Amino acid sequence: MDNIRIHGFQDCTSQIASNEYFGQSYKDSDSTRSSDQCVSAHNIFEAGCDHKFTFDADGSCSSSYRLIKYLCLNYGFSVSFEAVEEVFKNCFFQLHAAKFGYQFTENFLSVMNAHRDSFVSVVDSILTDLYDSFSFLRQLGDSNITLIELMDKVCFSFSESSYNLRGRCCDILQSKFIPLIINSIFDASVIDGGLERKMTYCEMEKFFIHYITTLERIVMSRIMDYWNNFCDENTSMFSPFSGVSYRDPFYYAHHVYGVSKPVVTCPAAFSNKFGAFISFMAVAKIDCMINNFIKERLGVIKSTIRSKCTSVHDKIVDGYNADLVGEIKKIRECFPSYISGKFSKMVNFGSIRDKLHNFLKKLLIWDSHDVGIEAMEESRLSLLETITNQAHELLKTYANDIVYAVTRDFHSRIIKSRKIVSRVRRSVRTVKDKWGVCLHPRCSHGILSIRRKFSAALKEIVKSKFCSMINDGYKVSGISSISKFTWNEVSKDMFPIIQEEIRPVVFKEREELSVLLSKARIVVDNDKFDGSYSGTREATSEEIVNVLRIAVYNMNVQTKSLIRAVWSNVTKVSREVDSSAGSVMSSKQEEFVNVESYSESSLSGKDVDLSAQYGSSAVSSKLVYASLVIKGDRIFNRWGLNVHPDDVDVILFIRTKFSKKIKDLVRIFFSSIPNEKSKLKRNNVFDDYKWSDISGELYPIVLEHIDPIIKEEYSELEEFLSKARVVVVGRGDTSSCVIRSVTNDEKDNLMKRAVAIIHKELRSSVRSVWAAMNKISKFNFGGDFKDGEVEKSIYCGIRLRYEDSMDIVNIKRRFLFDIKGCIVNIFSELTKTNKFPWRYVSKDVIPTIKKEFYPIMEKEREELDLVLLKSRAVVGDSEYDKLPEAAKYREITYGERSEIVEFIMACVYKKAIDVAGRVWRGMIKFHDVKCVGPIMDNMEFTSAAKGRKFSDVSFRLSDISRVDKDAIDNIRLEFIGSLGPIIDEVINKVLLEVGGSLSSIESMVDKVIPVVAEKSSLLFNNSGFCDSLNSLLSSALVVGKSRRSIFLSDKERDCAYQMFMDSVNNDRDNLIKKRVIKLTKYSKIRY
Repeated sequence: MDNIRIHGFQDCTSQIASNEYFGQSYKDSDSTRSSDQCVSAHNIFEAGCDHKFTFDADGSCSSSYRLIKYLCLNYGFSVSFEAVEEVFKNCFFQLHAAKFGYQFTENFLSVMNAHRDSFVSVVDSILTDLYDSFSFLRQLGDSNITLIELMDKVCFSFSESSYNLRGRCCDILQSKFIPLIINSIFDASVIDGGLERKMTYCEMEKFFIHYITTLERIVMSRIMDYWNNFCDENTSMFSPFSGVSYRDPFYYAHHVYGVSKPVVTCPAAFSNKFGAFISFMAVAKIDCMINNFIKERLGVIKSTIRSKCTSVHDKIVDGYNADLVGEIKKIRECFPSYISGKFSKMVNFGSIRDKLHNFLKKLLIWDSHDVGIEAMEESRLSLLETITNQAHELLKTYANDIVYAVTRDFHSRIIKSRKIVSRVRRSVRTVKDKWGVCLHPRCSHGILSIRRKFSAALKEIVKSKFCSMINDGYKVSGISSISKFTWNEVSKDMFPIIQEEIRPVVFKEREELSVLLSKARIVVDNDKFDGSYSGTREATSEEIVNVLRIAVYNMNVQTKSLIRAVWSNVTKVSREVDSSAGSVMSSKQEEFVNVESYSESSLSGKDVDLSAQYGSSAVSSKLVYASLVIKGDRIFNRWGLNVHPDDVDVILFIRTKFSKKIKDLVRIFFSSIPNEKSKLKRNNVFDDYKWSDISGELYPIVLEHIDPIIKEEYSELEEFLSKARVVVVGRGDTSSCVIRSVTNDEKDNLMKRAVAIIHKELRSSVRSVWAAMNKISKFNFGGDFKDGEVEKSIYCGIRLRYEDSMDIVNIKRRFLFDIKGCIVNIFSELTKTNKFPWRYVSKDVIPTIKKEFYPIMEKEREELDLVLLKSRAVVGDSEYDKLPEAAKYREITYGERSEIVEFIMACVYKKAIDVAGRVWRGMIKFHDVKCVGPIMDNMEFTSAAKGRKFSDVSFRLSDISRVDKDAIDNIRLEFIGSLGPIIDEVINKVLLEVGGSLSSIESMVDKVIPVVAEKSSLLFNNSGFCDSLNSLLSSALVVGKSRRSIFLSDKERDCAYQMFMDSVNNDRDNLIKKRVIKLTKYSKIRY
């Protein structure tokens, strides 16, 4: 019926034909039939309501096609509407449900009515363009045009606009509204027999077609409303045409201008997505079935491809030299054919084809070409093939994407694994340096893994204990609010408590470490070693004990660092909570776990007796025993008793704590010697005396000065030793031991030994402080900040704590290095064309370099401010001994802080200008020498870094692990020690050449430095120092913020090498200056 061309009111024949299909009879009428003879809108929308249609499950009954004709009645361009007000009643769609024996719920009806109203609003906004069709009436009264011609133009314009706007409305209906309507229908429920149930698919589709076709008919109805209103408003204009009716504009548009109605192949509710006209509801259902099928099959495909790639990846160890990347690429290339071969089996023998076949039998298919029922039934089979083929193509597309993603992932894994295996082979020597033997990398990684696991446990335990102590108001040394102090200030009291708290976990960690090392293997052949067992052997008992010794030592160091870090975090949280009148545990309860539950859950393993913390216990594991007596000989020789290693650590901690306090007090005393002359026999200055000459007089006075601290140290040691433990080796089994508490006699003997050790180390400490203090007045050639400045600790008359002064000096050193690098970057270009002496160019050059290093100084100023905010000033000497530990220092005022900062920055500026002069002189004098000191080294480094500034390098030698740093220092000291004869030889040769005619030390140094620099460069490169340094840096470890050790990167290695050379060259130049002074007998000349 959709291909019938409408001429005039013959569109009504489509309505009549449909009604004849239901047994009703109408007679044709001529083209001049008036509009009131057409079927009313109510009859159009409710035609056939008295006919009950059933739908066969197999879809073979012709009623299914009759049902579609009924549901889609008057779709398209039917103009036989007078009004459609019935459609806008809230119960209109309930009539559809009633015809099929059920009812829609009120909620569903309200949703569908809302969709209808929204669509009608959009249609009305679009159809406003129809008003432009009536603009021809403005020509009314023109003598050149008749009324008939004018009406023909109006009909023509209105018809064309109607055809175009209807198409736009249907497009919007299909693109924006149908998806929402489908979702609403899928979720719908109906009431059947008084019970609520979900709609069957057939019910959904029938209602969907009826609903969408109703909306489609509304479009043409609203269009005709515009025309009918126009006719009603201009009735007087049509009075001359008594025999002509303009109620059908489309007839006159076709009759006069040949405008034909567009051919609509199917109602708006249908789509031709799969090659047949099926409803959008059916399309959505089929898409859902295909997507579910593809999702299920993609899971199988992904599992299969991952399994194949995993089998290739697992060959990385045994088949290191195999072309594993090629195998992955081969899998990627061959898998599409695998998909094609397996798909037919997936479809034919799976449930998807049966599901699709059963579903297609229920579909309502639009007979767009009147091919007949049998032909339409045959189209269902082709529809099944079309859907299956599309599913196949989609599956292939998605499968190819998955194959590509998985193979790309495994390709990357293989590349990384190869790098790891290669690194493992290269790192065997590094492992040997770390553990003393070529330990298997897996065992080495296992040790680190155990450390990480127990570090997490220790962190939670320590955190919980700290929070408990803060919230309970724990006091140390009279301090009521411990959260306001740093770990250095409270550690002396809190460390033993924390150590006792974490002892069970530490014991458990050593147990797991022992179990791991009992299976350790040693790499003996690097060429055969492939990361597995090839080229390895079992570790001997001695090797295992040595590795255990190193691991336990590292564990202790890291645990102490962890405790310090946790304290810093907890006190920070505590201060934030205090500012909001809360408590640590109340605001951060979620962050802290229960210690006991944590120990039981995360540390569960084989049973271990942890009762050692409360009394004696037997330890039968040989390796755990080894870890307890790991320093047995040294401990016994020192204490005369095999004290538990953990208790020895606490004793040493107490000794270190009081040693620092003693040094601070001795340092203050030595600084005040000019004010203490009444106590001394000599009235002269002591700066030039060695300690051996003055100790007889000063040492007794020092002992008297520090006697309160010594007594405090004795008291704390005696209290701790009363709780110390002893490790007793079993008589019958030397691989087991017993841990017990010390007896009173043993405690007295330990105390006597402790006192002897204290007095022995005390004399050495006092001597070292005197030597350091004596450096204050000594000559400093190096241009760097030396320890004398730290020992002085006085800025603008304010004495700072030693650790605060050390922080300030470290900042000054670091930023001086950056400033020096900045100056080198500038001078490396200027000295290429300008070789005038510094005294001539300094006035012009200084403003230039000042602009460059000024931002660096500003950053230094900011860091100094932050350090001084936390710094403390030492109180007067007369009050010092009378005050408790926490009261010996006071905060620095704002004015004092500003004064100190300005004083330091003035010194930094002066030092920077001095460095600039030395750099300039070095560059213009030794520009052609390959290695003449820190200047040229910095230039080479800048070139190697491709223009990077020194301030951009965040790496420092202090970041390297302690072991590697000590090894680097050994190389530096050995090399500097070997320069002495060379320097003396050059100096003597220069003196002979000039015959003592040099006017100053500066001119002598300028003569000596380039010669020594060249000779030292040859010595460094040819005597193995360079190779040793490169070898060490290639295996050196850097300790990150997370306390994890990682290898140096290439850039960090270059930076470390340059920093080393800079330090060596600086030491060399200092040595030259000292030797020049010594040999020329100038003892106090400043350069």
